[in-house]
Amino acid sequence: MTTPLGHALTLPCGLVLPNRIAKAALSEFMADSDGVPSEHMISLYRRWGEGGAGLVITGNVMVDPRYIEAPGNVALNGKLSKLARSRLLAIAEAGKSSGSAVFMQLSHAGALALKQTCERPVAPSLLRRGTRGIGAFSSAPCRAVTTDEIKSIVAQFAAAAEMAADAGFDGVQIQCGHGHLISQFLSPRLNRRTDDWGGSLHNRARLMLEIIAEVRARLPGTFAISIKLNASDFIEDGFSFDDCLSAVEWLNGVDIDLIEISGGSRVQPQMFGLMQPDCYEADGRLLSGYHETGAYFGGFSKAVKAVARMPVLVTGGVRRRKDAERIILRDVADLVGFGRSMCLDNKLPEKLLSGDVDVIDEFMPEGLESGGHLGPDSSFGFIRDIHFEALMAWHSVQMARLSNGSKMDASVGLLSALRAFRRSLKATRQR
Repeated sequence: MTTPLGHALTLPCGLVLPNRIAKAALSEFMADSDGVPSEHMISLYRRWGEGGAGLVITGNVMVDPRYIEAPGNVALNGKLSKLARSRLLAIAEAGKSSGSAVFMQLSHAGALALKQTCERPVAPSLLRRGTRGIGAFSSAPCRAVTTDEIKSIVAQFAAAAEMAADAGFDGVQIQCGHGHLISQFLSPRLNRRTDDWGGSLHNRARLMLEIIAEVRARLPGTFAISIKLNASDFIEDGFSFDDCLSAVEWLNGVDIDLIEISGGSRVQPQMFGLMQPDCYEADGRLLSGYHETGAYFGGFSKAVKAVARMPVLVTGGVRRRKDAERIILRDVADLVGFGRSMCLDNKLPEKLLSGDVDVIDEFMPEGLESGGHLGPDSSFGFIRDIHFEALMAWHSVQMARLSNGSKMDASVGLLSALRAFRRSLKATRQR
């Protein structure tokens, strides 16, 4: 059968994606304490590479090992060891085994750096209380990053992109959303600087724009540069959708090959379809976009695509093949991303393209209370955080099974997954 999802897409750099389905970035937690990816991670990307997606994007690869999102993150430290380079080469090769393009996502955790691994994270401005954590992901109070450090961070992203190219990746995705450092600079709530890196939106976007410029200056025009950008932080006084549209206008003037529209952060995890009670819904597009295509950020993505000169990717919430096709046909986006559902069925893209799947299973594991004060919508923030962390842990367990050649195990409970996940993170820190 023919489907708009099967149409090839040529990015501005000339890279051809064989279809319109992307495996979105997911933290794999499969690196050792030095940030070197494991053999399991190679196996995982071989499975995803065999799944038929046009584009495969890795989970967070941290550009500075001092400031990581979590133990188990892949981290680059200026120069790759022989082992790290060989493993990254193998991951890129595995992901491309059936014709997919593979991007490495690059990130700096900034204020999200774990207090267990970083006594004093950095942020755009002084944060005396740090950022709210979720269980194993709590962070310490932050100091303001210096101007010299900002320049070093720009260089770190560019060096990491060079390493990605050297390891055989087709491009990079620069993480500018989800509360990571670049997102923190974009946020007027978190960026209270009074120098050239704060104040106006253009100043707050300067770190993002300078990183893009430096990466492009160091790499050939055939190497793809993409970014992930929040449509909104969904927090009062945070990065807004008006800010997003202004940022896209500036990005139109630089060599960007793809922009993924997402939203939220650990504080407001809308990228997982979870809404905290204090969610600021901006102008109503969050709800309207979801009703049109099932995509969490469909309304925002459609508005961005109307002004963007580069292709647009939207991820999250799509549960029907017809909705994925509508995203392409109705100019909501040029690519449709799937994240957690790829942990459950690595062949999902192939099945969507062939028409073998009409409805994507939205499997919800059991093990925690489903409602009331102990449920995911509890009035107690720490209870909601536990549910969020447990859901991440459960999908981490399924990724581990996928890497071993096994299928999803629906019998795994959230509580047992959470315990196993925390033990794994603790063991990685101690190695």
